[in-house]
Amino acid sequence: MIRFHGQTFWLYGAVDSQTNEILHASFYPTANNQTTRLSLTELYRRYQLNYVEFLIDDANYLRSVLAEGGYRF
Repeated sequence: MIRFHGQTFWLYGAVDSQTNEILHASFYPTANNQTTRLSLTELYRRYQLNYVEFLIDDANYLRSVLAEGGYRF
């Protein structure tokens, strides 16, 4: 979560674990299944996601959306 000018945003980010390069970042006013799907859709448009593994925290919405999409996490 990020607070900016009194507003709260959730950060979805993708980093190449070998180079530490930031590949993608999205900010949303809420974190839920829909925003997770939106972020994954943006990532999928830019990168081949077939062989990636996502590192996530314990948020249930992340697990359910990644499992639905068949992603490794």
